Amino acid sequence: MVTALPVPLLEPLVDNSTAGFALVRVDGSGAVASKAAITLLGWSAGTPIRYDVRSGLIVVTADPTAGRRMPAKLNLVLPTKIRSRCRVRAGDQVFLAALLEHKLLVIYPQRRLYDMVLAYHATLRTELSSIS
Repeated sequence: MVTALPVPLLEPLVDNSTAGFALVRVDGSGAVASKAAITLLGWSAGTPIRYDVRSGLIVVTADPTAGRRMPAKLNLVLPTKIRSRCRVRAGDQVFLAALLEHKLLVIYPQRRLYDMVLAYHATLRTELSSIS
């Protein structure tokens, strides 16, 4: 007799009507190819944007009081202080999450992605050991 493995419940599905994702590389000037994510959010060239750091993540929002503006090419140029604070270097990959219902772009530095992958695999080990 074959016993089926227990299958965990699936999380709610995320579709392109609520979020958009991209993995991109940071160039030497701190620019990231963000046109697809920016377009999803409905931002255009000249949109005033604000950068914040929260829990090691870079959060970008449209803010009418911000001094920075979205460039014409819609590629974000991460400010030097923000890159330094989040340990983002030229050549690093960052994960962009355009969260449409919150109207913000979250940029996950490579270091945070690594932490997330480790944490996820730790939960898998826990799940597998509980099955045995």
